[in-house]
Amino acid sequence: MTDQSTIKADRSDTIARHNDAFRKALKTILTPDGLVRGRVVVTRSVHDLPEQLYLAAVEKMRIECTFDAGNDPYGEHDFGSLSLTGPGCDQPLTFLWKIDYYADDSLEWGSNEPERLSATYRVLTLMLPEDY
Repeated sequence: MTDQSTIKADRSDTIARHNDAFRKALKTILTPDGLVRGRVVVTRSVHDLPEQLYLAAVEKMRIECTFDAGNDPYGEHDFGSLSLTGPGCDQPLTFLWKIDYYADDSLEWGSNEPERLSATYRVLTLMLPEDY
């Protein structure tokens, strides 16, 4: 018999796998599990930064994420932060990113089943802390 903690861990692992694939591709992608659908958006404050800086943040988010119990308590890889310096920055600038789950690309309704690819459209938002 499978217990609830095993079911939750399997669900979180599946969600994390889908989120990682989407975050690394930055677009809808076909994986061995199926089509991980979604889009990436940035807030106005990120868009208004020098292009070189916000593109560096996008690239760092895509390839340099590390997760542990302290920054990913549910094990779903759906939120992160990063710091970097660039043009016009005297000190490191912090960025946050978050993945939200919707039922489809109309973004009208949330998805209650982010582990099911057919029931979920992901939106990854890159923002500054003051945007959150």
